[in-house]
Amino acid sequence: MRKDRLCRDTHGLITIRRWVCSKEGYRSKKHVHRTDRVREPRGQTRQGCRASMKINFDREKMLWVVTEFVNEHSHKLSPGNHSQFLCCHRNVKDCDIAQVQSLRSVGIKTSQMMDHLLDQSGS
Repeated sequence: MRKDRLCRDTHGLITIRRWVCSKEGYRSKKHVHRTDRVREPRGQTRQGCRASMKINFDREKMLWVVTEFVNEHSHKLSPGNHSQFLCCHRNVKDCDIAQVQSLRSVGIKTSQMMDHLLDQSGS
């Protein structure tokens, strides 16, 4: 899932938020048919999936309420053991960022930093 649209009230507070499947929609045609490419284009990731969820903020109850939920995906879902490869699960801990910054400040190469982090994680 990824964030899609949102609506704000006059005070700037979010009142409506919509999440969609990461494969929702299609790539813009202006990017698909470019002739002035320098690099190879990225693979197609969008497949027109309509799975989504929309929530509205109910001011009277002071709660977020699901107002729309579409669970039908137009593609196969990733197996559970591949969840760490999804964009929403990719993250770097603050302590790892601090360690990389300190290693960079003393001139350690990026490949050596990655090897060090892998050794620490036990992978």
